[in-house]
Amino acid sequence: MKYALLKASIVGFLIILPLLALMSTSSAQDSKVVRVVVGYEDEGVIGELATIPGIAIIKILRDLRVAVLLTPMDKLDLIKSLEGVRYVEEDGVAKALEISASSDVLWNVRIINATDVWDSYYDTYGWSALGRGVVIAVLDTGIDYRHPELQGKVLWCAKTFGPRTYAGFDLRNCIDRNGHGTHVAGIIASTINNVGNAGVAPNVTLYAVKVLNDGGLGFYSDVAEGIVLAVKGPDGVLGTSDDARILSMSLGGSSNSSVLFEATR
Repeated sequence: MKYALLKASIVGFLIILPLLALMSTSSAQDSKVVRVVVGYEDEGVIGELATIPGIAIIKILRDLRVAVLLTPMDKLDLIKSLEGVRYVEEDGVAKALEISASSDVLWNVRIINATDVWDSYYDTYGWSALGRGVVIAVLDTGIDYRHPELQGKVLWCAKTFGPRTYAGFDLRNCIDRNGHGTHVAGIIASTINNVGNAGVAPNVTLYAVKVLNDGGLGFYSDVAEGIVLAVKGPDGVLGTSDDARILSMSLGGSSNSSVLFEATR
C-alpha cells in the first residue's frame, strides 16, 4: 500500500511539473514588456493610458493622433478596449538598406538617366542649376554635414530616434556616426568636381532627419514622426516655402504599419 501511494505521488508530481512550467512560461509571456503604437480618436485616451499600472508613455505624435507606449503584454487587451482607441500595433523596426558604390557615377544615378539631364542642363544653364531651390529631406542615420562634398548643403535637421525629439539648426544633434545617411546624401547632392562620386542634383538644400540610430535601426513611429517634421520644415507649418518637397528613405522593415501609412497620406 505504501509503495502504491508513493508511486501515485511520484506520478502526480511528474504531471504537475510540466503544468507548473507552462504556467511559469505563460506568466513570463504576459509580463513581457513590448513597445506599441496606439492610434486614438481624441486625447482623452492619453489620460486613461497614463492611469494603467505598468505602462510608460514614450512619446505622443499629436499630428498623427498616436501615442507610443511601453506596456506589459497582459495589458494589451485592456488598451484595445478603451473607448476612442483606433488601433494598437507593435512598433516595428526599420533598417537601413545596403548601398553599393562603384566608379565616380553610381549605377543608381545612371539608371535614372541623370547624366543625360546633366548634359542638357550644363549646356543651357550650367552646373549651378542642378537642383537649385529644391529641398530634400534624408530620413536616415543623419548626415555628416562636415563632409567636403556636402559642406553648406545641410540647412536644418531633426532627430526623432531616442528619448527626446529635436528639430532645429544645430546640425550636431543629427550627426551621422554610421555613414549610411551621409552616403545617401552624397548620391543626392555630392558636388560634380571630378572628386569622389557625383550627386544627382548637387545644388539642392538638404534636411538631415535622423530616424535611425548609429547601428542603422529605428522604430516605425520614429520614421513616421520624421516624415511629419520634414514636410513641415523649419517653421513647423505645413504648406510653406521651407517644406521638404522630396523625402529620401533608404530603409525598410518586415511588417505593415498603420502609423507609417497615416504619416504618408
